[in-house]
Amino acid sequence: MAVIRREAAEAGHIDFLLAGSEDRLGVLARAYEAIPNSDASVSSSLVAGLLVLAAFPRDGSLVGNAELARALGMNSTTCHRYIGTLLVAGLVERDPAARKYRLAR
Repeated sequence: MAVIRREAAEAGHIDFLLAGSEDRLGVLARAYEAIPNSDASVSSSLVAGLLVLAAFPRDGSLVGNAELARALGMNSTTCHRYIGTLLVAGLVERDPAARKYRLAR
């Protein structure tokens, strides 16, 4: 978790997670992989949710649950649960015709 804390601090603010930097996924992925060895103060669910959020294309293009789960190496049911939470929070939106998701506009 020190990696994500240090790199987020160097970025200066939360925009790091949503910025165009492709390395944001690498930082979050390393943090997610380190969770089993982390201290009890780390929320593995929050890190996983942030990883899902950061994986959405910045250009507003649509992405399906299975595609996102595959890209993240995550179980599709788990990924769908995170997407559903992001949907309820208003951070992503669903295109009912395509049955895919994108960052909320």
